[in-house]
Amino acid sequence: MNTVLPSVPLIHIGLPKTATTFLQTLWLNDPGICLLKNGLLPLIHAARQDGLKDTPVPRTRHPSAFEFDTPPQAGQKLLASNEALSTAYINRRASASQIQRFQQHAAVAMKALIPKSKVLIVVREPAAWILSIYNQAVKEGGSDTFRQFLNRERDYVLQSLNMRDLFVTWRQHYGNGNILILPLELLRDRLDTFHAELSRFSGIPRSPEITPEQTINPSLKHGHLDVMRQFNKWVELFRRHGRQQMQTPLELEQMLRHIRFATRYMLESPSPDLERRLRLYERGMRLQRPDKTDIPRELLKAIRSNNKKQLKKDTFFGYRDLYI
Repeated sequence: MNTVLPSVPLIHIGLPKTATTFLQTLWLNDPGICLLKNGLLPLIHAARQDGLKDTPVPRTRHPSAFEFDTPPQAGQKLLASNEALSTAYINRRASASQIQRFQQHAAVAMKALIPKSKVLIVVREPAAWILSIYNQAVKEGGSDTFRQFLNRERDYVLQSLNMRDLFVTWRQHYGNGNILILPLELLRDRLDTFHAELSRFSGIPRSPEITPEQTINPSLKHGHLDVMRQFNKWVELFRRHGRQQMQTPLELEQMLRHIRFATRYMLESPSPDLERRLRLYERGMRLQRPDKTDIPRELLKAIRSNNKKQLKKDTFFGYRDLYI
């Protein structure tokens, strides 16, 4: 077990749904980089537990033990990346203060583990992120309609997209000049510029390009999304009944979890026969079609108001107007 990494060139913390898996795939396939990703999960789990406690966040703490995903080889640069460092509690109805406490605990824990580093935050145009994170919420077991999600997970959306709060939280531990925020749109539109900015900031050379065999973590189509949502609702009703009767053994919980993941992955990449059967089934459903126009204006206004505090006169690589 390891406890302290004196210097890591870069810590990448997400946000979720901002091409994290794409970036991690590049780094995993770069022989010059050793990626620390899953080894951070115990630290993240502890921060989630601490975030739910109504107690002050310490300014420092003892470093958490961790294990390398793959032991670093001679000459490799160590890079830490996990989007779960940026926000937490999706589908949990957590309050903004709980999510903020988690973010603070995560930053404190990472500072103890990696005292010296630079931090990358990737963000996304708010309305597009909300649509994408709703899709992800359903894939992770949520059964809300889009409008229910916007109402019940309002604090999650607002705090996760509070660019200013996230910047200040990590700046407190790593310093003003060591935090870089990049828009996902830059990666999509001008990948060379994205990599150039990241290399200039972190000192890590650009990783070789790869072409994935299939789309990484794809969003579910509208109809498939509703099939997944209805399935999640059935699973939740089953669990609720079992809890009331005190008859939901651990083995059954594990089986339901496995079935849900299998259902998700089949709907993400359905075979031609399954696609045909789904179309027939979906004809009998009243499908929702989440759209940016469904997002309340006052919610987007609140998010953009926070973004203005961070961006101020910054052109944000030409994407400022999308965020404010």
